[in-house]
Amino acid sequence: MSDGRATAHPNTPATPSEWLNRIHVGDCVQLLRRWAGKYTVDMVFADPPYNIGYDYDLYDDARPDQEYLDWLREWIDASARLLADHGSLWIAIGDEYAAEVKWIATRKLKLVLRNWVVWYYTFGVHCQSKFTRSHTHLLHFVKNPERALFRAEAVRVPSARRLIYHDLRADPKGRVPDNTWILRPQEIPWAFRADEDTWYIPRVAGTFSERAGFHGCQLPERLVARAILACTEENQIVLDPFAGSGTTLAVAQKLGRRWVGIELSPNYAEHAEQRVRSVRAGDPLEGPDEGVLPVQRRGSIVRRQPLLDSRPAVTDLISKAVREHPPEAWLTDPVLNARFLEDCRRAGVPGQPFDWNNTLMEQCLSQPAEPSELLAAEPCTLAADLAAGRLLSQGYPDLRTLLCEPRVSCLYDEVSQNLKPRCTAGQLRRELLTIVKLARWAAAHAESVDCPQFAFEPLHALSAVPDQPGILAIGSRNKRRREILWYAGFARSLATCVAWCREVAPVLQTMAPVPGELIVGWKALSGLSARDQLRYLTAVLTTKRPSLSAMCREMLCTQA
Repeated sequence: MSDGRATAHPNTPATPSEWLNRIHVGDCVQLLRRWAGKYTVDMVFADPPYNIGYDYDLYDDARPDQEYLDWLREWIDASARLLADHGSLWIAIGDEYAAEVKWIATRKLKLVLRNWVVWYYTFGVHCQSKFTRSHTHLLHFVKNPERALFRAEAVRVPSARRLIYHDLRADPKGRVPDNTWILRPQEIPWAFRADEDTWYIPRVAGTFSERAGFHGCQLPERLVARAILACTEENQIVLDPFAGSGTTLAVAQKLGRRWVGIELSPNYAEHAEQRVRSVRAGDPLEGPDEGVLPVQRRGSIVRRQPLLDSRPAVTDLISKAVREHPPEAWLTDPVLNARFLEDCRRAGVPGQPFDWNNTLMEQCLSQPAEPSELLAAEPCTLAADLAAGRLLSQGYPDLRTLLCEPRVSCLYDEVSQNLKPRCTAGQLRRELLTIVKLARWAAAHAESVDCPQFAFEPLHALSAVPDQPGILAIGSRNKRRREILWYAGFARSLATCVAWCREVAPVLQTMAPVPGELIVGWKALSGLSARDQLRYLTAVLTTKRPSLSAMCREMLCTQA
């Protein structure tokens, strides 16, 4: 525990330096009342116990109704007394007492309800005898609606009207989100459709890496971040009277705000403070990225753009790093890449890890390469191509994101190693970088050639496959004998790659975009130069457009 933490006794004096950026252990009502008139905060974000019988460390979450309602009024009133005139009070609450919280705050305490936000998620706890609950209420109150701070520019999201339809009447700066915040874990942050302007964030389920572990009730960081960004400026003070897992305080720290926490349980307070002390201003938020970043659309793909130009500073770091390892190693080796990103953080490079890795990737792609240097495809390359294609088909925008966004790179590692477990994550990432180089060469040198036809056979019955370079095609055959091609790629040895397909057939079956029997076709390309081999592959990809070929998606994107 940090030596700066306040004592558990609520009557211990606290000077301003002891009060700020501390988790104070004690009863929130007593502490808040003691601080009234002495301290002022710019925002209160409270996620109190819901009185539903949850097993907390010390707090009794099964009080009689009137006792709980009296307690609600006490801490809400005490919190409001600390608010600056421009301040905001956010309260997360369940169905059971949402209406009562609104009544107490507006009718009894004369606060003004600015927004009643519904946080909707589809990862709710499964129910057998009633409809599954999939929402929580976020009530936003202000003291003075004429002076209340609301920073719309900090939380704008891309407008579907402009993003999809290119309607010039839409505000180019984006739009303020709706008051229903939709959270679906099966979605990804770039998957905007014509009817989607809302913000996607998953609930922090028990298996998610964001889960703190010591506290069962935890809001997602990005949910709290939206409220803090909208209602405070940098260096202003955020107070959380129920610190719990420390999410509000950690987010405030990352966003450059000062903070004050209160926690009844010394055990929770100790763990929460350790969590908060482990983050710094400017650190990325946990959880999937939100849709507030600038985006642009190419064809059917939404692409992320860096927020800040960090290239000059990153280039200086790269020039020093290449004395030890080439740029490809710093980008694709997970250990080296983590070290490179930490160096960027320590050097105060503007931007985020995506921006820094993006500059590193530009260095990797700056030297042109010939097909003879790149066409070394074996099962490891096919696994990399299939895994990346699978993620692209689920909505991730491009291979640049898979290689440059650390959290997405980890997801790619997991998917690709399911296909090729004997390959390291570094090998599979290097293969993915090679696919990017191949796709760029193909897009720049594409020529019109006759697309080869494939004679498909069931994978389990395929025989007499030559040990020669060629194009390997994978598809599905449904019960009506309809054949659907969903992957095509280069194989240095057709026989070796077909044997690998048999080995991983159960995994391939789950990746197929359509159900049916796995079928394989091939065309030998022996005797052709590497350039001509790639020309044939390009013809297949651009004509057939297999859905799980990452190279195809990257090539078409580059041509656009």
